[in-house]
Amino acid sequence: MHSPEIRAALGSARSMIDQQLSTAFIQLEAATGAVETRKILHAAFIRQAILTAGERLPDNDALFAAIDEALTSLGRMRASRFAPGEGKG
Repeated sequence: MHSPEIRAALGSARSMIDQQLSTAFIQLEAATGAVETRKILHAAFIRQAILTAGERLPDNDALFAAIDEALTSLGRMRASRFAPGEGKG
């Protein structure tokens, strides 16, 4: 669990982060109507964001923890989409 100071900073930054990410994804999606191309653009954006964060603050254990947490969440989302009896015609 984070300290009260970190929780407060995260709370105030979350809205700004969400807004900027939303704007960036909207701009990427406006570049093409092709879903497969948009998937690649989204992945490239996230990859570059991770690399840039790592360059700006090397040895950032919180970054690696966030990546692990995000990958775990994505794995759960993917698994739930393809659970037996769900989402199939």
